[in-house]
Amino acid sequence: MMSNAFAIAETGMKAFQAHVDTIANNVANSRTPGFKSARVEFHELLEAAPAAPGPAALPAMLGVAARTRTADFSAGHLLPSTSELDIAIDGPGFIPVLAPDGTRAYSRGGALHVTDSGTLALAGGELEPRIYVPAGGGALHISAEGVVAARTAQGLQEVGRISLAQFPDPGALRLLGNGLAAPAEGAGPPTIGAAGREGAGRIVQQSLEDSNVDVTRELVSLMAAQRAYALNAKVLQAADGLVASANELMK
Repeated sequence: MMSNAFAIAETGMKAFQAHVDTIANNVANSRTPGFKSARVEFHELLEAAPAAPGPAALPAMLGVAARTRTADFSAGHLLPSTSELDIAIDGPGFIPVLAPDGTRAYSRGGALHVTDSGTLALAGGELEPRIYVPAGGGALHISAEGVVAARTAQGLQEVGRISLAQFPDPGALRLLGNGLAAPAEGAGPPTIGAAGREGAGRIVQQSLEDSNVDVTRELVSLMAAQRAYALNAKVLQAADGLVASANELMK
């Protein structure tokens, strides 16, 4: 039983350390455009129930563990920008991008740039479908519906359209970093279509989406997590004291 006390306290300390680390990352990125806050969910660790029927067959709790972090994809405030290559989404939806490893990922926007091959890209990868900007083209104009036009000697020339993807449960997406998310179990298949249609948000040029981190809420959660970590440490100390007392009695 005493070994169980050590194990339970250890799992609690590890779980709440992961919780503190997640909160710290949220606070550190509270001013990062497009950043989505994350939270840690906890679940009980149970040992297998005995084979005997009756009340003795109930499983015993062996501690707690932190599940994989889940993201809060609620929208942040839109911040005006002076760059024509900054884009944000006003409403639901994600911009599909082709990540460097060849997989498809999803972004809420950010600073666009033109790659060496002439395609438009965000920090996480090229827009998908690809949009090619003509060499020597001037300023870009991006409509609320995602239509991208480049200014040429002949005037504005449409070069492509930014599509938006919607998921049945966007909260089930998995954060990849660099402003990207990937589908995970429960997110459902994406529906890809034009911006501003069928419930999708609209593209806003010269804007960036602010982080959705609520610093006050995060600091309150941090205090609670630190207190829970300290309580688990006291359980560990108490168990150690009981073992020491038992050893003294056996001498």
